[in-house]
Amino acid sequence: MKLAIRLAWRNLIGAGLRTWLTVIVLSFSFVVIIWMKGIMTGWDHQAKTDMTNWEIGGGQYWHSTYDPFDPFTLAESHAPIPDLIKTEIAKGDAESLLVTQGTIFPQGRMQSIVIKGIDPGQHILMLPTHKLDTAIDAVPAIIGSLMAKNSKLAKGDYVTIRWRDVNGTFDATEILIADIFETSVSTADVSQVYIPLEKLQSMMLLPGEATILTFRDGEAARPDLENWTLKTKKELTASVDQIIQAKSAGQSVLFAVLLLLAMLAIFDSQILSIFRRQKEIGTYSTWIHTSAGGRIVHG
Repeated sequence: MKLAIRLAWRNLIGAGLRTWLTVIVLSFSFVVIIWMKGIMTGWDHQAKTDMTNWEIGGGQYWHSTYDPFDPFTLAESHAPIPDLIKTEIAKGDAESLLVTQGTIFPQGRMQSIVIKGIDPGQHILMLPTHKLDTAIDAVPAIIGSLMAKNSKLAKGDYVTIRWRDVNGTFDATEILIADIFETSVSTADVSQVYIPLEKLQSMMLLPGEATILTFRDGEAARPDLENWTLKTKKELTASVDQIIQAKSAGQSVLFAVLLLLAMLAIFDSQILSIFRRQKEIGTYSTWIHTSAGGRIVHG
């Protein structure tokens, strides 16, 4: 055993730079594979966690005509809040949002936005809605940092906002940017303006109505509601899963290349060691055979 260890150590030291190159290639391959897999897994969990905290909660009910990718559906996407959800809202286990299309005019420019009415006292989403509970002449509003950057708005700025009510009549007023929040969920930030729910209901002439109903508990069974479509957390995060799967498929090719490099480094090291040290291997085999009581026959 001591002789085997001694020979192995001498082979490693004797190989010199080749040994260190092999170690570097193996280490690089395995470290990159583990690091990239960890990045993808972490991205998956972080994206879903952020979406839950900032946008979807434990799941949502959407009005049956609501389509977030079709702004033309927003005018008709509203209905009275069901009594079941009103009970949950009173307990703090659900929240309602009214969504409509609008326009702001920052610094004389025109920019299309989505106006979302939300209760300032809600605690389901991480949006700083408590900033909307402000007594001022204008309508208090909060926006995300990307929205503020694109529209060149800052906290404390006043800007004109225009919307169309349920009868199709255009109206306008001023809003005050009460706060600007930071979030990694772009769909909760870009072109989104949040104002108090009751104020938007009054502006739209839609008292007691909403477009989205967000609930806290995503594990409990949810009943079907007339005029509302249930969207589970799994359905709302399906786009993230699809992105992760597409990225993982692309990474598999890179993983295969790195594994082939590692296998090539091992194969090269072993083959060269065998061919260059045939005499040492023969001597070691002879010593083992003699120690075991064998007899060497020379032809």
